[in-house]
Amino acid sequence: MLLPQMDSFVGAALHLDDLDLPRMGALLGVGEDEIHAVIDVEAAGYGFDTYGRPKMLFEPHRFFRNLSGAERDEAVRQGLAYRNWGEKPYPSDSYPTLIRAMKINANAALLSASWGLGQILGENYELAGFSSVESMVVEFKNNEDVHLEATLNFILATRLDHHLRNHDWKAFARGYNGKLYAKHNYHGRLKAAYEKWGRIKDTVWKGDKIVLQDNDMAKTIQVLLDLRGYPEVGKPDGIIGSKTRGAIMAFQADNALPVTGRPTIGLIVALKQSRKRDVAAPRAKPVPSALDDLPVTKPLKILKRIGYGLFTTSGLSAVWEGSGDIDDLISGVGKFNILWNSLLNLSPQLIVALAGMLIVVVAYQIIRAQFDAYREGRL
Repeated sequence: MLLPQMDSFVGAALHLDDLDLPRMGALLGVGEDEIHAVIDVEAAGYGFDTYGRPKMLFEPHRFFRNLSGAERDEAVRQGLAYRNWGEKPYPSDSYPTLIRAMKINANAALLSASWGLGQILGENYELAGFSSVESMVVEFKNNEDVHLEATLNFILATRLDHHLRNHDWKAFARGYNGKLYAKHNYHGRLKAAYEKWGRIKDTVWKGDKIVLQDNDMAKTIQVLLDLRGYPEVGKPDGIIGSKTRGAIMAFQADNALPVTGRPTIGLIVALKQSRKRDVAAPRAKPVPSALDDLPVTKPLKILKRIGYGLFTTSGLSAVWEGSGDIDDLISGVGKFNILWNSLLNLSPQLIVALAGMLIVVVAYQIIRAQFDAYREGRL
């Protein structure tokens, strides 16, 4: 845990390069002017203060919500927490307040502050692509490009990129700044900043443009995973389920990246820059006999034969026992009663036959899943 003292927040404090804004903007499908607008309004275009610390705003009403019991009472007593936003003005430097708050509950204090170029609230660390708020703050000490990537992760995770591309400043402001955005003319300031940067010549970006599939980061990641040799990701559907997370973790492990399973901008960049997954030659185009040595294969094949046997014998038996009734039905004798009695007579055999077919289908699906896992290098 970070020590509650001033020098704990000082790191390399590197600033953005000229190409960082257009490079990151390309990931959202926007230019650098839209990115400039966001970071100008949030942090006046700079991610670090004059002491080399990440720009930070401690928010006492958030601290109030992140505490309970005796800790909350103590924070209120010290004036570090209050129930509603705007009860007291913010100080010009929030770090002394933050450090006092950390002595009560360090994690809650970090969660209750907004950080860096995009002023990402600590509570949103996962949406920004981090495993903990502490790891976010530690990374933020070093480079503004980390701030920018976290900001873009948050915009994508909250599906605000569409509003940014369409320059719908009100919708973007509502999602990014909250329902009280109009009180501070947040949308108007965004629009003004965008128009200001629109009059300034952009830095030319000639790198590969990563185009989001249907404006959806999840679908883009799924497409890239499949292209890079991770077909276990399944069909690109824009849903981050167990298959997609498993494929992400496999890619991260194969490429010596932190194994988190989370979809982020950084993951898209890593996928774009990576080579196709190497799969051993026997696995690239395996034949079904390649699975014969697996412990699970033989029992499954036996189970499939049992299923076929049940289906065949029960089906034939059902036809044989019901043949007389069927003949009468064809002859028009009894009609409805005969049809009903025929179904009743056939039902036990049909149930067994259907059970046999179900066994066959399940066994086949398991064998097929094993085959796919072998082909994809997961066995």
